[in-house]
Amino acid sequence: MRIFIFFLLTPFFVFPLDENQMEKIAIEKVLKKDFEGALKIYEELYKKNPEKPSILQNLSNLYILLKKEDKAEEVLKNLIKTEPEKSYAYKILRLLMMKKGKFLEWQNISAEWYTKTKNEESLKALIGAIVRTGNFSQAIKLMKKNRFQVPELEEIKENTKIKNLIFLITLDTFRFDLIGKNVTPNLIKLIDESYFFKNAYSVSPITLPAHCSIFTGLSPRHNGVKDNSIYRLKDEAETLPEILKNYGYNSYAFISSYLLNRRFGLDQGFKAYQDNFIPLDKKKHFPSTRRAFDTISEAIKFLNNLKEEKAFFFIHLYDTHAPYEPPFPFDEAYPESPYKGEASYMDFVLGNFLNLLKKAKLYEKSMIIVISDHGESLGENGEPTHGFLLYEPTLHIPFILHLPEQKIKKEMDTMASQVDILPTILSILKIKYKKLDGENLFNLKDEREIFSET
Repeated sequence: MRIFIFFLLTPFFVFPLDENQMEKIAIEKVLKKDFEGALKIYEELYKKNPEKPSILQNLSNLYILLKKEDKAEEVLKNLIKTEPEKSYAYKILRLLMMKKGKFLEWQNISAEWYTKTKNEESLKALIGAIVRTGNFSQAIKLMKKNRFQVPELEEIKENTKIKNLIFLITLDTFRFDLIGKNVTPNLIKLIDESYFFKNAYSVSPITLPAHCSIFTGLSPRHNGVKDNSIYRLKDEAETLPEILKNYGYNSYAFISSYLLNRRFGLDQGFKAYQDNFIPLDKKKHFPSTRRAFDTISEAIKFLNNLKEEKAFFFIHLYDTHAPYEPPFPFDEAYPESPYKGEASYMDFVLGNFLNLLKKAKLYEKSMIIVISDHGESLGENGEPTHGFLLYEPTLHIPFILHLPEQKIKKEMDTMASQVDILPTILSILKIKYKKLDGENLFNLKDEREIFSET
């Protein structure tokens, strides 16, 4: 008799893992920071079930984490088809597309989102997308149609008595590289009819010292103001409004931040210094601020009641200063950069103001100076905002000078400083002035050096 003995070489059967088990393993790998391992599992799951929301969401997150943004974009587009009512995928997809400059494509996607959901969140996203593509008039129509508040500046009255206006508009914390047709189309329009100083630099990356230099033509070490709040411009300092007053100009100031409150001495020579807004804002932050719309609205009220033939208006706009919290729809237009959203909002209000000046036939009678006090680091060189370091992001600033009836653009390569504003304005008006740190920018004979300090 033969006996046959069989050995079972495989003691058990291996069953394939189901989706839930695979997801559990992938999540464990994520917790262990094995992101590549988790990605391989989720890619396999995606092939098996390309419509399961949890797989799509986690896969897109891993692609973003591993900087595979093109693949993340593809997966997110599938996710919004699967769950059109959920906003998560739309918001992440918007950030990716804004970063890549796909503004028109995002507008089309946000329009589809609104068509599918008809809710306020998708409508706001659509309006923001329209703003981002530069179609402000269409965005405003859509806002009004859906009863969103659209603040509108008061009309500027025609006044034939006015012969000469000077507007000095400072843009607080405004980098030079914000200038461009996408973010600041209205400033570009102004530049096209102005002298544009491409190489202008701040004397200090701090608000009060920079403004004191603008108004005295002296550097911080000579005008004595080197920081915010703890310094005051001395009474014996001679300011631009004080000089202009001797030549028949009344001066009016409209301030957007407590940092330029009259207690710091910058009100010298002004007939009215409008800094009496609410001492502390609703959140009780310090310093208190107000929006560009509110500040320019106050300036228009004074302008509409002007009795004299010539006047000087100083308008200080503060929106691009931290914290960056742009109002709707600019928050929706620039979700990836609230700082740019603030700049775009400020440009929009300023553009409306300039258009009203043209409509009232006062633009051709106006000298308009637009300049920043300083820029913003935005994390470059290890500095989150400004005030400590002297690098290009905080020192290089836009400087625009528009003369009455000017129609053409003139780019200037001259090295320019804020201390040059006072002597340049006075030279244009043919007013003599004493020796200053600044110079008439239209009469420079030699190459020069300019200085900044902090």
